[in-house]
Amino acid sequence: MKKIFILLFVITSANTFSQIDCTYDEETYRYNAVLEIETIPIDFDKNDFINFITSLDNISNEDLETLNTHITSVFKTIPSSPNSKNITIVSTAEIYTILDNLNNSIDVVFCVITDCELSDGGFQYYALMRNGTIPEDYNKEDFINDIIEYDDISNEDLEILNTHITSVIKAFPTAQTEVLQRVVIVDSTEDIFFILANLPNAIEHHTCVEDEIIISTENHNPSFLSIYPNPVTNVLTLKSIERIKEVWVYDIYGSGLNFYDSTEINVTNLQAGMYFLLVKSENGSTITKKFIKN
Repeated sequence: MKKIFILLFVITSANTFSQIDCTYDEETYRYNAVLEIETIPIDFDKNDFINFITSLDNISNEDLETLNTHITSVFKTIPSSPNSKNITIVSTAEIYTILDNLNNSIDVVFCVITDCELSDGGFQYYALMRNGTIPEDYNKEDFINDIIEYDDISNEDLEILNTHITSVIKAFPTAQTEVLQRVVIVDSTEDIFFILANLPNAIEHHTCVEDEIIISTENHNPSFLSIYPNPVTNVLTLKSIERIKEVWVYDIYGSGLNFYDSTEINVTNLQAGMYFLLVKSENGSTITKKFIKN
């Protein structure tokens, strides 16, 4: 069964929803997709994507024309990660339903969400820095200096960052992978998502740090699952008011690591870093929670 989830987004409906809106800005829709592929080259583009999906899926001429017409670009989401199977798709029209039906070529598809507001009114982001190792004492001043050094940022945007960013820290100081060692957490009192998005030379990729991620195709129950402890070192416990049907663990590169049928998840062997837990109940509710492995 294909696993579908929307990262970094909380569904606001209390019951059900019939259409997924992946609006990114006033002109485009943006998606992340995890491909059923061994490796994705750094220069992977729209033509590669179209050729890949047509080689594995029986797509109608109408849907293929829609993709060819409206997709403006496709690129590897984290180019510096050789094992990442995650791509970003930019389109001028909503194409989620078409992507969702490409079961042989796409493992997971989800919207790129830009609303990073937390329940306390603040905004928090993960930012993957592009240049060099991040020292343990990396802070806001270092972050701003890196932006000024590598990107041509306007005075107005620079003032916004200086005014509203409250802290920058290294996200995963004990992580063993080179990519996770370059991730920082940025706290802000205002939304700075699109300013960060326009700093490609300093920031390779950025995403929201959310309170919770929930989806459902039916029978939505936004509170059916809690997990603890988080961060976790050894065993992650799932507490659910609904009977759990299946549990998957994904890493930040989109690789499905393990399948579980238990409410006690042993994560001892996972490397330090960020992971996604996809849980589906027998009632049809689906929730994805982010957890941190120490």
